Amino acid sequence: MQVLLIALALIWAPALAAQRAPGADPRADPRYVAPSPVLEMRAVLPVGDDPEFQFGPGVNIRAGWYVRASLAVLGGALRRDAATVGLARVEGAVRFHLDPFFEAPGCRRPEVGTLCKGIYGGVGLSQRFLGSGIGADDPAMLFILGIEGRRRSAGVWALELGIGSGLRLGATWRRSRGDGSR
Repeated sequence: MQVLLIALALIWAPALAAQRAPGADPRADPRYVAPSPVLEMRAVLPVGDDPEFQFGPGVNIRAGWYVRASLAVLGGALRRDAATVGLARVEGAVRFHLDPFFEAPGCRRPEVGTLCKGIYGGVGLSQRFLGSGIGADDPAMLFILGIEGRRRSAGVWALELGIGSGLRLGATWRRSRGDGSR
């Protein structure tokens, strides 16, 4: 477990450090808004031999203009050997957004024939805990590729494809940020 935490720190530290030039004060930028946590709800459907589904809350925070860090706690069920087993999952990830301010065509104002595509990629750690005395799986590295839709007043939907302990599909709803970013 310690080795995985060190590996995650080595991945996150350069991504967070690269967000600003040395000595630059981010508050000098007129778009600056202090980072605040944003609620999200996440559903994950791992693709595998045993049917499984997880759903739960999470929180994400802007860690730079293009980077978002998130933590989620999911609960669900797994069908294994003709029995249903409860499970829990804890995930932490860092996402890099290609269009963090909804500047692509069709994102600000809906136009005929345009879609607002907010593409992002991410990396993180995922830990699954199985009930019925089975115990925990080994922590797994998580790689995510996602696409977000147009920002609405209530929030933004995202669809994800991930690899971490196998292939997985995900859907996330995030509350809108007050600063106009993803």
